[in-house]
Amino acid sequence: MAAKFFGQFLLERGVISGEQLLAAVEHQKSHNRRIGTLAVERGLLDDTAVKQVLMMQRVVDARFGELAVSQGLFDDKQLEELLGEQRRVNLMLGEALIAIEALDETTLRQELTRFKAEAADTTTDIGEFYREFGNADILTLCTDITVKILQRVGDIQAKPMGAWRGYRSRTAEYVVSQRFAGDFPGAFVLGVSATTVLQLATQMTSEAFIDVDELALDAVAEFVNIIAGNFCAALSNQGMKVDLKPPKVVTVSGDNRPSADDILPEANVIETPLLLPDEMIHLALFDARYAKEADG
Repeated sequence: MAAKFFGQFLLERGVISGEQLLAAVEHQKSHNRRIGTLAVERGLLDDTAVKQVLMMQRVVDARFGELAVSQGLFDDKQLEELLGEQRRVNLMLGEALIAIEALDETTLRQELTRFKAEAADTTTDIGEFYREFGNADILTLCTDITVKILQRVGDIQAKPMGAWRGYRSRTAEYVVSQRFAGDFPGAFVLGVSATTVLQLATQMTSEAFIDVDELALDAVAEFVNIIAGNFCAALSNQGMKVDLKPPKVVTVSGDNRPSADDILPEANVIETPLLLPDEMIHLALFDARYAKEADG
């Protein structure tokens, strides 16, 4: 069974409608609070301090609360109190579906039991997707960093769904690529929709975006730069010297869709689809240390 979200599972079973799922997600978002928001409400941080920690998260692989404690903005006890309050006020999707009267408690329990039974058969270890590839450790590292930063910086929950040789990204509306040089000659690529561009741009700039414009694309390029920068730092910790080139954004239209050769000729490519609650992101890692292989 492919990885999926609980809301998608309920839709496929006909338990809820698409309209009910959207309403539940909006209800959930209106109630849920991040640690930074709770800290401001309690008077522990101001907006400037929150922005400083968020900026640190772009270059340091750590949770907001951990970084705030490390910077002396509040202590471990206060963090535990904030986490406890977050657990009390935040809603799971099932709770939100009950709140909008799309489900009752009995149905929710039954569907959760079915969902967990099916999910038990799903591979959850990212590394399992890459066992057959020679650069499995690098692929696992890259995907793990990407999923974490999508969550922490982009507020996007993503689940890897597998992996294959070759570059496809046929459904992407925008392709953002960034090349590496040095001990890891390769490239990192994200293929995203306009919806994802708008969400990432909003999270990156704290400004609401309605249309995909140059500023929104610049923000997404910077987001990819954050992922690639964290990836380079992780490779550096393994003793590799890697240089990072500027990111490049291509708007896909008609025949204007970058091919693997456009991004990095003769490199081995492994693509990993990342499932979002209502769409897909395509992650591809090009590795010129390995010869190009046939799609599979």
